Amino acid sequence: MAERGARQRAFRQREKEKKDATERQLEELSKKVSQLELKRQQLQGALGNASCDSKGIKQECGQQSPEIQEVAISFRFGEQAVQLQLTTEEAASLTDKTLAQIWQRLAHKMAWCLDKRAAVPTSRKSDFEQQIEGLVRESIEFIWVMVDHCPHVLNGLITLNVEDPSAPRATAGDTRDFPAILAAMELQEGQAAKLLAIRRSIMREVGALIAVRTSLLARLQSMEDVEEGTGCATTRFSDTARTMELLRSNMHSMHTCSYYHLSYIYARILTRMQIARYVVGCLPFGPDSLQLTNCLAAQSGEPPIEELLKSKRPGTAADGGTADTRDPLLPDCDWRQGLEQPLRVLHAWPKEPKLEEDQCTAACRVEAG
Repeated sequence: MAERGARQRAFRQREKEKKDATERQLEELSKKVSQLELKRQQLQGALGNASCDSKGIKQECGQQSPEIQEVAISFRFGEQAVQLQLTTEEAASLTDKTLAQIWQRLAHKMAWCLDKRAAVPTSRKSDFEQQIEGLVRESIEFIWVMVDHCPHVLNGLITLNVEDPSAPRATAGDTRDFPAILAAMELQEGQAAKLLAIRRSIMREVGALIAVRTSLLARLQSMEDVEEGTGCATTRFSDTARTMELLRSNMHSMHTCSYYHLSYIYARILTRMQIARYVVGCLPFGPDSLQLTNCLAAQSGEPPIEELLKSKRPGTAADGGTADTRDPLLPDCDWRQGLEQPLRVLHAWPKEPKLEEDQCTAACRVEAG
């Protein structure tokens, strides 16, 4: 009897332990289910916010169906699927607010990727580098589209507070720390030399174009000062119209010269990682390459802007010459090419057929991690 009672107690003990173990497993499973549900809700919320952001941008620029009009640019913002498309008409009518929304979203995702890349092991860094590559490409392609369709709005990006477009411009309180930005970019010696050469080139070219404009304005003023007679009215009108046309051409050349050099910096000198650090470092404002190169020039003992503007070179439009005196460091840098072809063609990214597939693979690995 005693042996039988012992067996029964052992059996009941085993049953109790099994029951307790089952309850613990159920409790653990319940916690995991709750955690998964919370994660699902967070992902849905993030997806909803992303959709709302895209819808808000679309509503701001009055987006119509892309099937009706030519699509000027598509944005993924670091995601696998296209999040936003702008037609050529929408790009041409872009406002400061919409520009700020798009640039802010690109810059914030770059900042997120840079932070994540810094925190993961070396074996995982390439995942975020590929996302940064895509974000930088979209940013530069966006600039090219704006140059073609809405340059007057793009001109304001360098001083626009993309976090709050209604806030004062950078000129009223610039918080960008360009020495720190340059340090974060980790320029190679050759890159720094090319950036300084770009600065010298654009200042000389713009100085030459300003000299042309000054001459044209003086000619226009002399026409206004001449007393009009019955015999010269037609000639004066023709000369005035011709001079006005030359002034318009001069302004177009200055615009082309400036953005050609900017595009050259992004497409030919800086790496994608450096561009991302530059864009993020300039927040809450847009990037200002003139201020960046001026800072580098001050560190390198280069001449000030005023001196460079006065040193127009032989062979420029101001002298009527055609000699090619491009800087040896920039043998393929000729802004006049921009008068004949768009920047998106001149500085097109190298074709990488597998890039999109690699970005999707990297994004999947990031999500899985």
